[in-house]
Amino acid sequence: MPVPPGTYRMKIIEGDKWHGPTTWFGTSTTYETVVRPMVFTRRTSRMIDLHRSPAGNLHTSINVTNPKPLN
Repeated sequence: MPVPPGTYRMKIIEGDKWHGPTTWFGTSTTYETVVRPMVFTRRTSRMIDLHRSPAGNLHTSINVTNPKPLN
């Protein structure tokens, strides 16, 4: 997906079964923030693979508070 140039902080929310934009994945919701800001320019291209891997390089920190609803 194209992303406008800028610096972004990516947040990852995942779980077992989608319950909607206010309760996310219910009690199985996990919420993490990517540690380093992601910089996109017109000349850079990035691909993000969200599959968990011991050899992965997308470092995240776990958030203890629930994410805000999407609405």
